[in-house]
Amino acid sequence: MKQCKECGKQIRDEADICIYCGCKVSNEVSSNYVPETPTLAICAMVLAFIVPLAGIIVSIMGRRTYSDEEYKSRCTIALIISIVMEVVFAVITTALG
Repeated sequence: MKQCKECGKQIRDEADICIYCGCKVSNEVSSNYVPETPTLAICAMVLAFIVPLAGIIVSIMGRRTYSDEEYKSRCTIALIISIVMEVVFAVITTALG
């Protein structure tokens, strides 16, 4: 996979035109290409259960950072879990307190 220099999305190595933005793509593989890692998505998921507010923040950061749809969807799931956990913690705190 190579990366479009205009929009930054990953495209097939043999592609001549980016399917996302329509720009012509050179056949050279970008030398500054660094594959995305799921670090933010994993952190968001872990924080969703431990510190939901931090999970919300990291999930939003991940949604804005990633171009890979799989990682974006993981961040979305972490965001939903974080919100639910925040509500659950608020209800428990109110009931006990």
